[in-house]
Amino acid sequence: MQVSSNSWKFTIVISLMVLSVIYRLFPHPYNFAPITGMALLAGSYLKSKKVFAILIPLIALYASDVILNNTLYRGFYDVQGIILFRPYMLATYFSLICIVLVGTSVNKLKFFHILGASLFSSILFFLVTNFSSWIEIPIYTKNLVGLTECFIAGLPFFPFTVLGDLVFSLTLFGIAALATRQFYRPQEVVKAS
Repeated sequence: MQVSSNSWKFTIVISLMVLSVIYRLFPHPYNFAPITGMALLAGSYLKSKKVFAILIPLIALYASDVILNNTLYRGFYDVQGIILFRPYMLATYFSLICIVLVGTSVNKLKFFHILGASLFSSILFFLVTNFSSWIEIPIYTKNLVGLTECFIAGLPFFPFTVLGDLVFSLTLFGIAALATRQFYRPQEVVKAS
């Protein structure tokens, strides 16, 4: 059986998503997370299968959100039972879908493509999630002053977002490229065991 390029890319993306989810479950600085890197990688490697490119990081993010919301972040919620969904998650997931689409324009072997997509995605995530917070959180007045206050409140987290997005985007793309170079041989025939 010959391993196709598409199945290899799918395997790479799934493997790196699992590692990214595991990372999210361990303590780390706020917003220093692999979410953007996951989304860009899926968009770039699975661009011919956009549904999978979107679903795989969404499922990975949702699975880790459910675990985190019911363990580490449990104290923030005044609800009984298992927390499967919170309204703030909509903005995060919308951002993730947009970032996957940004990833479809990334040439996986070009450093500056990855760098530019990562920076653009950091800004996109910041704008979407802070705008959503302004709408959802009652302490912010629903006018330009309240919106400005909300964005200012989010600024201390932004450097970690940018740094995390850059580190994880470059790392995930680098691992994927190395794994492909090291292990993927399209001419070889893989024997079933």
